[in-house]
Amino acid sequence: MFISFSLGFVGVIFGLYQLGDWPSWLYLMPAILVFSVAIWRSWLRIEHFSLGVIIGWIWLSLSVFLTPNLSESMMGETHWVEGRIVGLVQNNVRESNSLPIQRYEMRLTRLESLDQNAYQAWSWPKPTIRLSCYRCNWTPKPGESYRLAVRIKPIHGSMNPGGFDYEAWAHQQDLKATGYVRINEAEPRLLKHSFDHHQIRAALGHHLNSVWGDSRFGGIYNALLYADRQAISDNDWSLMRATGTIHLMAISGLHLALVALMGYGVGRLIWRLPIRRFERYPVHWFGSAVALMLATIYGLLAGFSIPTQRAWIMVAVTVVFLLLRRQFQPWSVLLLAALVVVVWQPESVLSQGFWLSFLAVGLIFLVLNQPQVKARPVWQKAVLIQLVLSIGLAPALWWFYQQVPIYSLLANLLAVPFVSFIGLPLLFLTTLVSFLSNDLAVLLVWLNDYLWAGLWWALNTISQWPLSEWKPVPIALWQVVLVYGLVFSGLLFRWTASKPVAKSPRPPSRSHLKSNLFVKLMSIGLAVGILFWPNKPENVPYGGFWLSLLDVGQGQALVIETQNKTLVYDTGPSFGARFDGAQIAISPYLRYRGKRTIEMLMVSHADRDHAGGARSLVEDWPIETRLSGQVERLKQNFELSGFEACEASQSWWWDGVKFEVLAPGLFVAGDHNDQSCVLKVSTTDASVMITGDLSSKHEAKLIEHYGQSHLRSSVLIAGHHGSRHSTHQAWLQALQPELVLFSAGYRNAFGFPAQQTRQRIEAKQIDWLNTACEGAIQIRFTPQEWLVFNRSRVSKKRWFHHQCELTL
Repeated sequence: MFISFSLGFVGVIFGLYQLGDWPSWLYLMPAILVFSVAIWRSWLRIEHFSLGVIIGWIWLSLSVFLTPNLSESMMGETHWVEGRIVGLVQNNVRESNSLPIQRYEMRLTRLESLDQNAYQAWSWPKPTIRLSCYRCNWTPKPGESYRLAVRIKPIHGSMNPGGFDYEAWAHQQDLKATGYVRINEAEPRLLKHSFDHHQIRAALGHHLNSVWGDSRFGGIYNALLYADRQAISDNDWSLMRATGTIHLMAISGLHLALVALMGYGVGRLIWRLPIRRFERYPVHWFGSAVALMLATIYGLLAGFSIPTQRAWIMVAVTVVFLLLRRQFQPWSVLLLAALVVVVWQPESVLSQGFWLSFLAVGLIFLVLNQPQVKARPVWQKAVLIQLVLSIGLAPALWWFYQQVPIYSLLANLLAVPFVSFIGLPLLFLTTLVSFLSNDLAVLLVWLNDYLWAGLWWALNTISQWPLSEWKPVPIALWQVVLVYGLVFSGLLFRWTASKPVAKSPRPPSRSHLKSNLFVKLMSIGLAVGILFWPNKPENVPYGGFWLSLLDVGQGQALVIETQNKTLVYDTGPSFGARFDGAQIAISPYLRYRGKRTIEMLMVSHADRDHAGGARSLVEDWPIETRLSGQVERLKQNFELSGFEACEASQSWWWDGVKFEVLAPGLFVAGDHNDQSCVLKVSTTDASVMITGDLSSKHEAKLIEHYGQSHLRSSVLIAGHHGSRHSTHQAWLQALQPELVLFSAGYRNAFGFPAQQTRQRIEAKQIDWLNTACEGAIQIRFTPQEWLVFNRSRVSKKRWFHHQCELTL
């Protein structure tokens, strides 16, 4: 009945994490009532399940209550912080065209205002924040405690349909805030230096980087040995993503299990040495102890991050079962590991890795449990397991990432054995030898490079095959849950005629074998049918369009969809070399909507907050037409070609919807902002006006040229993110919008939307919304009317998400 208890415990914690608000204790009463009835009626499974629900609810409540938090009143201001550096320091991280920065995490003991009038202090547990330091002339080390002047910022990520939930990820990592060091306010002051296992990681990294030299795969080696993935290139990440081998770069259960197996073998060899004192211990005890010790050392080298802790717990539970010589019960072991992980870190249920890890192990147990598989040779079992994992994990990958690597089976059949039996052991050997002989280590590095180059060539070849990444229409969570429920329950089903006689179980008859096979095939058939249940996204009716103003922080990106066409206006900012508005918002949204092409990309002008994601969007999507108000500057700053100039004479119809470019081209533009493409999209009686960063000076010129009747619009996207130099009274009077939308970052450095702009809008009693507090804002336009039908920060709200003041 332990299985029922574990399912109840994990299930209720997962369910509570799906709620928008923390529920009242009254909602726990039904579980208590069911538990009471189950005890009275001796319904053991229900009794244990409901007990798991009750204890899980209480456990998560205590965890949330004891979690340290930073006061909201201290956000957005500069404060003194005291704390210890934890984890590795990322040096020389570069954001595009900017100064190098350092990033690291600090576990706080004290936070106080600069005037020392307000403070917070913690003894245990302590909150962790992630800090950045620009132009720092000092390098902190793990274990050092500092007093720093820091501008504190809350964890507030973008919220978009189909997009990544950054706040949920930060909650999993136990991060309470971000910030950057204000070196102009005061010099950092070192308080003390204490030992930290991350110091060993840093020293090992420094040593290994000198060993690798200019090795092509140095970043891969660092990731596998001590979980430092800084040096892995974008191309390598893309290759592993396309081939479904990205899991090999996270030190997970596979890696720790391999190290534990190596340790078990080493332990048995040591036990057999002619040393009498070892003979008093059983050989499997000695082997298990060495296995757990080496797995723990490897976990420490990996930083014991949350995924590594989860993997270590899974390995430790398995080793303990074997150590106690208990009959190995795979489902009990799996659920015990899941229970321990969730007890240790309840927020693990938010992690994709948590579900993928346990699902993968469950599928392996499921395969090995089948009578037809047990008698097969080992190599056939290995191939069959990889086949089942490639197919069996597809629904989960489909749900999590909206894409499935088609050739992951073949790629993993090459990569997993290579990493398990060649790559990882050879890296361990190279590391050990590097401390003894530099010359021999250089030869081993050459051998590593040669072998890894062969694997990379094979993966690169596979990734070039057609349809290497299948990007289907997203599926619903209920489909995924039901599919796995049917598969596991069907394949575990056993039909018996009667209770077996003690010590002489009756073998199943041929009819029962046929019945079992029929149930299994039916469950798999139903699962496939549910998986491919028609789940086509809602279509836009003829004569109307959808406007989606996406949440990209301090920038602008929006998508306009008619019945058969898609227009992307602006692509948001870039957030460094690896992330931009297209990657975090536009592409996930387009995949979520089942799009295959973009009919038009219009980049209003070449400022970074509007064009920062253009390159990745052009590389990732087929685009028929490209327009911009600054073609030459776009080519100069972003090396983008193939764009044509948008001009006031351009207009077209898509599916009964009219598109008009109102500017530039009518007047001489004084600066970059006034070269923005001004676009009006209209149905019969409703329209939206999009102006980029147009200033009030050119707003006035447009009024003079077109007249108020031509400019009138139902919805206005405020110019320049709500700057006080745009969206003036005359412009509002001419358009007479019913709603104004701001695309601005939360607590952005410019103070957008400006107070003057908001006051002008409110004076005319016009409603307004801001992506900073609403997330992506979606509006349905029909020929006669319009309606706001989604605000992502509202529809995707969870109780642990950050909420801001709606007046921002």
